[in-house]
Amino acid sequence: MQITPSTAKQVGFSDISDVRDNIHAGTKYLDWIRTTYFQDPEIPTQDRLNFTLAAYNAGPRRVAQMRTKAKEMGFDPNRWFYNVERAALRDVGQETVRYVANINKYYIVFKLSVTMLEKEKRLR
Repeated sequence: MQITPSTAKQVGFSDISDVRDNIHAGTKYLDWIRTTYFQDPEIPTQDRLNFTLAAYNAGPRRVAQMRTKAKEMGFDPNRWFYNVERAALRDVGQETVRYVANINKYYIVFKLSVTMLEKEKRLR
């Protein structure tokens, strides 16, 4: 995971050179971002995840700025795709937008692959 040693320490890890500790620290940090910044019930569940991913990439404060900007632009600040992502493109460029989109894309491909494998096993 892409997590700095100082951020890992924030979530209880002093050494992230071991792969398991690195992944554990990264997932704990993702959870911390989600529970600290995106618990507003107005934010749909999938968008909480998307904001968490965006904040992992760009930082929670930056995502808060993007949400404010989206609202000023007339977009829904509680929705990532087609809303806050537009403000992100304008303010920070493509990196964060591409990051969130790629993770969603890879998740869909993974989920479809698992579903196809399960169907194939049942047909045998």
